[in-house]
Amino acid sequence: MKKIQLSFAMAVLLMSQSPAALAQGNKKPEVPKTPVAAAPIAETPKVDANKKGPKPYNKVVDSTAVTQKGLFDVHKVDQKFLFEIPATLIDQEIMTITRFSKTPAGGGIFGGEEVNRQVIQFEKGNNNNLLLRSISYVIMSPDEGKPLAQAVKNSSANPIVGIYDILAIKKDSTGKKELSYVIDMTSTFDSDIQTFSLDPVRKQTLSIQAFQKDKSYIQKISSFPINTEIRTVKTYSTVPSLISLSPVPRIGTNLPAGLDAGLIDIGIKYFHDCLAQKTHA
Repeated sequence: MKKIQLSFAMAVLLMSQSPAALAQGNKKPEVPKTPVAAAPIAETPKVDANKKGPKPYNKVVDSTAVTQKGLFDVHKVDQKFLFEIPATLIDQEIMTITRFSKTPAGGGIFGGEEVNRQVIQFEKGNNNNLLLRSISYVIMSPDEGKPLAQAVKNSSANPIVGIYDILAIKKDSTGKKELSYVIDMTSTFDSDIQTFSLDPVRKQTLSIQAFQKDKSYIQKISSFPINTEIRTVKTYSTVPSLISLSPVPRIGTNLPAGLDAGLIDIGIKYFHDCLAQKTHA
């Protein structure tokens, strides 16, 4: 709250009752002018250090960053994983394959088994951010640019599964062309986003309940020229199925680890591959 100081000038007029003063009784006494207060000095505007928006690249990816070059350059800064998304991959389709890397015994699921296959796409947002969409192919039109293709597109809206603030922008030597965008994707992979996790049907089959974030973590990220691999450990609570008087064997419902501890750990590996590699320099 700004404090404004106001100064007030007060004048007191003392009138004498001498004959000389009475002789001038018909003359109105002069009232001294009230001095005008000086205008307050304008304060220097303060710089908001927490103002959002991209910062200089070397301030975000500093000397402490551990960097891996590849499809996405991945920078580990403290406990965060910063992904550098090339401008050439914006609006391009990227294939994501999710596999089990480790599984609990007795569930009928095995390490290396494919869990999910999904196409994703990054696009520029309106407020210094990148949007991540999950692409579903239900209806398609080969006639790009024609009214029918636009009508199909309008009837196939793809959901946004992530919004990321652009922390920094890498530019070319002229400072005009944008080469890549740095975003923090830590929360995407240490959480349970369905696009990169088990689908609801598989969870029901395994009697998987709530995701345990405090017992889950990113194990390792490796980036290569045409793909990036993320390994995670996810922990879920689980409950045994209801007792039936006429039990029927069902594979995967009663995991021994779930019966013993009420929790199961599943290692999940994400494999990102660019479907439009020709555009990625």
